[in-house]
Formats: sequence, C-alpha cells, structure tokens
Amino acid sequence: MLYHLIKILKPKTSLEIGTYKGLTAFIIGSALSENEEGHLIKIDPYAEQNSSPKTISEFPNHISTRITQQPLSSALFFQHLLQHPMMFDFILIDGNHEFEFALFDLMCSARFINPNGIVVLDNIDQIRPRKATQEFLTLPLN
Repeated sequence: MLYHLIKILKPKTSLEIGTYKGLTAFIIGSALSENEEGHLIKIDPYAEQNSSPKTISEFPNHISTRITQQPLSSALFFQHLLQHPMMFDFILIDGNHEFEFALFDLMCSARFINPNGIVVLDNIDQIRPRKATQEFLTLPLN
C-alpha cells in the first residue's frame, strides 16, 4: 500500500519516524526511485542497534541515494525543524507506540505537512496509537 501511495502522491519530501530494520524505507525509496524524484529522511535514535545503517548501505544505489538517515528522536528532529523549517509531502509515523509519543508525533507532523500532504500512522490497531489518533482528531484546527 505504501509503495502505491508514494507512486501516486509523488512526494518531493518524505519523513519516516521510526525505522527498525529499514524495510519500509526500502519500499518508500524504491517508489521514489521509480518516480525519479523525491527524498526520504528517516529518523530513529535506535537505528544503529537495529542494523538499519548496514541495511541502507546494502540497498541498491538508485534507492539508497534517495534516503537520508538521522539517528535522532522525533522530539530532537522536530526541535531542529523549528530553527530550520522544512515541509513534507508525506510522513509515516511508526516510532514509539505509547500514547504520548504517538500524539506528539501526530501534532508535530501536522505542523510540518504541506497542504494536500499525507500523514500515515502505523499500528492503529494498537490501543495507544488509536487513542492518540482519536485525541488528535478532537484538537481545534489553528
């Protein structure tokens, strides 16, 4: 589904929060490569423990050149964006699944998503991300 979403949306700027082994980054990077445009920033403070850097370096060059990895938490990354603004066309939230973290990532993603951009929250079948989404949807639009 993500592959086809990226193919259709053709995002120039994408963000992946939480990367684990890097498979989703591979899928997004493959679609970006086929689109012949776009870049993915993937952030995960634990990526090195999960072998993600090794995995990215093993991706074919046409995919790996579409991906930048930063070993940061979403809190540090979004704080950086406050000083160096950047907007995204696509954001995948798949980081910490605790309620407060998922809600934080949703709130910050809303601030840095382009009009007509798409935010996808993974693991909505789990109670805490689902509750965070419900809470987020009750917040006033500003």
